[in-house]
Amino acid sequence: MKEQIWARMQGWKAKLLSQAKKEVMIKAAWEVIEKGAIWWVGSGQQIEVWKHRWLPDPCYNKIISPRADSTVSRVCDLFCTNTKTWDTGKLAATFYPGEAEIVSRVHISAACDEDLLVWPFTIDASYSVRSAYRLLALEEEYQSEFIHNNRAEVHVEETLENSVPQ
Repeated sequence: MKEQIWARMQGWKAKLLSQAKKEVMIKAAWEVIEKGAIWWVGSGQQIEVWKHRWLPDPCYNKIISPRADSTVSRVCDLFCTNTKTWDTGKLAATFYPGEAEIVSRVHISAACDEDLLVWPFTIDASYSVRSAYRLLALEEEYQSEFIHNNRAEVHVEETLENSVPQ
């Protein structure tokens, strides 16, 4: 992905920018890529369950369940023995119920044994500025909705607390 960004930076606009501005733009683009890129599960050996982003939801792509089972560290540890299928017992024992269901729906590639870092916001899984903009807009909308919902929840709690006779 870095190569794609660098290739685009070599265009006519890049010639007008100083080296410092180029570095700032590349750093900003890389931060967006780190936020949005996810791992596509092949063998599951390269993907760390709690460290990497590998769930296929743009706003919920990283595991949030606490790490309880020390035998599970990589995605392949969640497969049934000698297969590339999810061990539903391990999923249930490792994750919150809703998260276990999300994981069980993650596609495991039968054709590819390699884990791939992909950009899930375009059809061909390659980075584009337009798709990065969409990701940032979606993230802002999600955060705004989250803040609004939390404020409403706090308001309801305060109202209930104030209405209880002392």
